Order: sequence, then C-alpha cells, then structure tokens
Amino acid sequence: MSLLKTGIVFGLTFVLAFLTLPVEAQDCANVEFAVFNATGGEIPQLNVAYEISFLNNEIAETGLWEVTESGVFAPMCLPVGCYFIAIEGASVNPNAIEVQLMQSDYILILSGWVQDGNEGGWITEFCVETPMEFYCPEAIDYAAGEGCQWSFEIGSFQQGESVDWNFGDGGESVVGGHFMEHVFSNAGTYEVTAFFTSFDCPMGVYLTTTIVVEGCGEEECVLEMDVSSADGMWYLFEIPEQPEGAIIEWYIDGQVMPPTSENGLTFEAGFDFNPYWSVCVEVFTDACPGGMEACYTNLESSDCPDPEMMEVEYLGGCYALFWLYDENIWEIGWSVNGVLIEWGTTMFFDYSFPSDGEYVVTAELYSATCQGELYEWEIEIEGCGEEACLLDVEWGEIECNEFLIGALNQPEDATIFWTLDGEPYDYGVAALTYTFEEDGCHIFTAGYETPECPAGVFAEVEICSDCTGTSDLFGTAASAASFEVWPNPTNSALFWKETDFAGGTTLLIHTLDGRMVMNQEVFSASGSMNVAQLPEGWYVVTWAVKSREPVHTKLRILR
Repeated sequence: MSLLKTGIVFGLTFVLAFLTLPVEAQDCANVEFAVFNATGGEIPQLNVAYEISFLNNEIAETGLWEVTESGVFAPMCLPVGCYFIAIEGASVNPNAIEVQLMQSDYILILSGWVQDGNEGGWITEFCVETPMEFYCPEAIDYAAGEGCQWSFEIGSFQQGESVDWNFGDGGESVVGGHFMEHVFSNAGTYEVTAFFTSFDCPMGVYLTTTIVVEGCGEEECVLEMDVSSADGMWYLFEIPEQPEGAIIEWYIDGQVMPPTSENGLTFEAGFDFNPYWSVCVEVFTDACPGGMEACYTNLESSDCPDPEMMEVEYLGGCYALFWLYDENIWEIGWSVNGVLIEWGTTMFFDYSFPSDGEYVVTAELYSATCQGELYEWEIEIEGCGEEACLLDVEWGEIECNEFLIGALNQPEDATIFWTLDGEPYDYGVAALTYTFEEDGCHIFTAGYETPECPAGVFAEVEICSDCTGTSDLFGTAASAASFEVWPNPTNSALFWKETDFAGGTTLLIHTLDGRMVMNQEVFSASGSMNVAQLPEGWYVVTWAVKSREPVHTKLRILR
C-alpha cells in the first residue's frame, strides 16, 4: 500500500512543509493508538491496513489492525514531528472506525480524513509532541516513633501536592501532604497506601508499603499471683509491683477483705478450720480500667462442673439460650467468638446472633469450687437473615367503634393467628375488622410460625374506642354498600361499580393511619383507577356521594 504518493497527500505535504523539516533519526516519544469499531456490532471485525509516514513520504510504521468491539491498542515509539496516516480495508471509513492518539499528557481524536479517490483509502495528519517530563515519587519512606506513632514521607515537597493516605487499619482515608504522622491502635502488620499528585506529577501515582507495628496498643491485662505456705494452714499471697494509683482488692470466697499490707501487694490469711476456700485479687489500673484478676483455691479443677452441665436451647432463628449450672457460682463471663458480651452472677445467658453462621460461645466460671474454668459451645445459626422473620400490625378507623386491623410484611407462606387481650380470636386471615361494644381499649396481637422462624414472630397494637363526639372518616356512619371494587387484593388497576349512581361522587383512598393518598372525581357508574404507585399494604377505599352517607371498604395492595 502506498497511499501517501497520491496528489492529495502531496498537496497536504506542501501545506505542512513549512512547519516541519524532514526528520532525521533521533530519540522517539512513546505514544499509543487506540482504534475502536464504531459499527455498533453490525461488523464484528474490521481489518484495517495502516501506513504511517513522515511528511517527506518516508514510511515510519505499517501493519494491520484487527478491530473488534473491544478495540485495538497499539503502542509505538515515534520521533517528535508531524506525520500522515493512511487506513484502508473493506468497509473501513471514518464512520466505521475511530482512531485516537494517546500522548504523554492528552488524547487526540484523529479527524479531517480525506479519501483517495472514490474507493481509495482515507488519509489524515497528526503530530507527535515532545513528551512532558513528569517527576513522580517512587516510594514511601517511614520511621517508627514512640509507642504506636509512625511517620511517613514521600520524597520532598512539590508545588500543588496532595496525598490521599490510607494506613490499612480500618480507619478512613486522610488527605494531606507528602509528610504524615499516624497513631495505630494496636500492634500488627499494615499495608500503607498513598495516591500522590502535584504540578510535576499531574496524572498521579499510587504508592504502597508494608510495615510491622510492634510493642504498642492495648496492654495485656493479665495478673499473676504467687502463693506460699509454711504449714499448710497460714498462706501468703503476692502480686507484682503495680503502677501508681492502682486499685487493689482482695477476696476470700467472694467476700471483700481488708488489705494486710500498706501497698496492697501482699495478703495473708489462715484456713485451719475451712476445708474449702479460695482467694482472689483484682487490680484496676489506667491501662486496664476493666480490671485484671488472679485466683487461688485449695480445690482441684475437678471440682468444676462437668461439661455435661452445659445446656443450650436453640429452635432456629437468631435467638439461643445457654446455661451452666453450679450451685456455688460467684460470677461468670460470657463471650461470643472471643468477644466478651457480659459478666454476671446468673447461670443463664440469652443472646440474639446478628446473622447466620457458625459461632463459639464461651463461659468463664468463677465459684467457691471452680476458678476460671472455660466452657465452650459450638453452634450453627440458621434462618437469621435480617428480614427473615418480619411482622407489622397496622390499623385504621372505619367508624368511631369499628376498626380495620391488618398484618403486614410477613412471609408469603405464613399463616397469621390473632389474639384479643391475650385470648385466641381469629386464625388464617391477614386482616380483620372489630367493632367495640362499648368505649374502651383492647390489645390485638398477630403472630405466625414458619420453618425459618420456629420460635414464632409476634406484633401487637393497642386500639381504643371513644365514640363521644366522634364519627367515621367523613363524620357520618357507613350505610349498606351498593358500591363494589375489584380485584381485591390488586397490584395495578382497581375497578369500581355503583348500582345506584347519581353523580357528584368522589373516590378516595386512605392509609390505615388516615392519610389520604388518592382523590378522584367520578362521572360514571363504573370505571377504573391506577394504583400501581401505592406501596404494598392495607388501605381504606371510600365512595363519597353528596347528600349521602359514604361507603367504606378495605383494600389490599400487593407487590
């Protein structure tokens, strides 16, 4: 292919000749051609023959681009200067192909294509500019300070610098300069990343480094106690030196005892008439505000409850009940997956797990006969999705003493049962109406059980009737309905029919809390309205005719 020897190209050469002299061999600039198929999939692949030449017609590059929907990216190294590019091939034209030239600091979309004759190739020109020189840093330097504090630095200051720092410890990113200090919460291995930009590095550069933080963070709150006795009856208990201001408390069989030394680091006691005893010491410091404890007992650990005394009750869902029996219990700590949940003096621990999965529940028991024994339960939680066991109850007033109560958000396979003031009332219906015989209040409870929610799901509402000076939604009592709506439930269109239509009619829809959501004037005895925009739930439809009592009916919207 030698498209550049055409008269068109020679004309372009003449026009540009004064701009660029013939290019001699020299260092080249890195550029990249991006070629895209613009046929919208009509032609899966375009075979584009190309030729790139200097303005003196000396060929610089030639080849074939096989352009599919994903495009072609062709890096090249061309000397600084101006060039012609010619492309040809079956169905190849500027409407089918887009050619972009990516240089160091910008992207040029080639245009101004000229065709060689009626069926020849397409030619245009472009220039390769001197590459911009960028000065981007290459590494993050760091130094450990006192405790958990570390210093980080990226090169030296540059005009217009901005650095997005992330220290890999779960905290939010911090925007700052090339120098930054950070305090880590705990010892560990952290990957520190930074995105650096400046006037000399406008495109930016990602930098990363890994550091190991040691010897800092929360102090290990562990207490050791030495025990000695000369005769087996009189004992000396000792703990190591503690920080100034530490609070030290000694216990015998769970009862606080006065210290027997000025600094509280030693404690003496005799047990000649007590066959079963234990001594504990608890220390509170600024570094360990939750306290640390050490205990000693003259009983072996075999006096701790047998693991068979561990019990758990789990029926599915999120909730489980654990207990550990010991008649001499002092206190017990309960943890889930290594995280302490509570300390208490009761043998029971009820817990709602956040989601499905496998968990380890640990009990740390202290009693008169057992000091610090650990017990573990492994439990698999199922059916504990965030929306697995939902139920809501809503209600609305039809008249001052008549109410519509509906259950919402339950699973499709759930069968609702109702209680009234704690007594069974109805079964198998998602909504019901109730008429008070006299003013007062009642509690309505809806519930269901499913395989996913075996422990049952319940929701209740208290409704009070007060007919003194009140009325229904429109201040009148409802009469026998000659008005019908269908389908009910519905999810899109709602149809109506009035057997005694007299004009002057309005069709209204209210939520159960009385908020009006639709209001439409009616001019015929039958028709329809679009309710597709209404959220799922229960509503009250009202047929209001001038000089007549309004007619109400309940409506269920499904989604």
